[in-house]
Amino acid sequence: MTEQHGHPGGAHDASPNPRRQALEVISRALSPTGRAFAQELLDERLTRAGLKPEDRRLAAELIYGVIRRLGTLDAALAAYSARPIEELDAVVRQVLRLGLYQMLFLEHIPAHAAVDESVRLARATGKARATGFVNAVLRAVARDLQFLPAPDASRPRHSFALTPGRAVLFGKAVLPPPTDAPAWFGAVYSFPKLLVARWLGRYGASRTRELCDLANEPAPIFARPNTLKTTLDGLADALRAEGIESAPSPSGRTLRLASGVQPGRLKAFAQGLFQVQDDSSAAVAEFLGAQPGEMVLDLCAAPGGKTCHIAERMQRQGQIIAVDDSARRLERVAENMKRLDLPIIAIVESEGAAFAHQNRNRFHRVLLDAPCSNTGVLRRRVEARWRFSSAALCELVKQQRALLESALAAVKPGGVLVYSTCSLEPEENGELVRAVLRGRAEFRLDAEEQILPARNGGDGIYMSRIARA
Repeated sequence: MTEQHGHPGGAHDASPNPRRQALEVISRALSPTGRAFAQELLDERLTRAGLKPEDRRLAAELIYGVIRRLGTLDAALAAYSARPIEELDAVVRQVLRLGLYQMLFLEHIPAHAAVDESVRLARATGKARATGFVNAVLRAVARDLQFLPAPDASRPRHSFALTPGRAVLFGKAVLPPPTDAPAWFGAVYSFPKLLVARWLGRYGASRTRELCDLANEPAPIFARPNTLKTTLDGLADALRAEGIESAPSPSGRTLRLASGVQPGRLKAFAQGLFQVQDDSSAAVAEFLGAQPGEMVLDLCAAPGGKTCHIAERMQRQGQIIAVDDSARRLERVAENMKRLDLPIIAIVESEGAAFAHQNRNRFHRVLLDAPCSNTGVLRRRVEARWRFSSAALCELVKQQRALLESALAAVKPGGVLVYSTCSLEPEENGELVRAVLRGRAEFRLDAEEQILPARNGGDGIYMSRIARA
């Protein structure tokens, strides 16, 4: 789901209004002409705006919440708007979404305040002529809402869960008929119908519901210890000394921190005792199995979490070439390797396929963490669900195939390549790997693993290990 019109006119980076900042970020993240991620836009914009901490929290909640719940918000608004939602001015549509999100999901903001703030926001963004419309739609919704401990099962088109222990009941049908499972799931959980249909066919209703629920939760924060400097227990003690409690993840690879912790402000972070890295992502370096003294290539390396983990496991012995085509993102690799004290990493700005072709038969191990649809990391990439389509998937698979075919050429005889994605889609994962290996007798699929998102664990990732004879 992308916006069909431009985002609000004028530059308002310094606006002290968190709702205005949220509107601008949402508009850009959903723009069909932009590929920016909400997280990056948020960090950039809020730094310029200099918002107070409570306003920063509200802006972040609105940005992530509205993008995650876009499908649900639009389904409800469509039932109360005299004009089709898709035909509304893009800014007016964002104002309505922001207002309704506050009414449904932010219990500390009264409905009348959400309506009033939305009317002010419409006026502040140059849409004074639409203020009456915004006011009428949101007040009609507010009059019609009831909040319950659980959904009313007898009215599946009127009622659904908002958060655990809290549901809403509308006075009119806002959802598709449950007999159209992909459409109903898509509206209740705010997902594109295509993606829900794929998951229902592959996983069934119960697991699909779980995946959707998880994708609508805030992403957990994991800290992976720098094993050259500390252990999991040692890191837990260092964090506790700074007043930060943590719990080991079920895998034993990382510590899970409480939501709201800002790891970058901690002494332990500055001292290089840990890297912020999803627990599932931390499995990739183990799966690669690089040894001290080896030559390793990490294609698509930025921002460097996996690169640095590989260097730690190599005990700072050998060489890692970290390649990425984004100079800006490679700055993050440089920052991480310096902070973690990992001098064996050499950074190269290059297109991955070209670099691999120019360095044939050179590396003991190659990691290709390929660009993908991000369907395994929807807690973090909140806008990714709205960028998913058959055409986008087809284009990604072409790109991934070209990268994998090139990456194989860089593997030494007797070497290993690991292909990984943060996708749940077979076309990007096992199907692609088998298609590329078909007819390549010198390579064999040694092992593969698909990790699904978990409430007490990490995100969804795919890994395959390919050995060269």
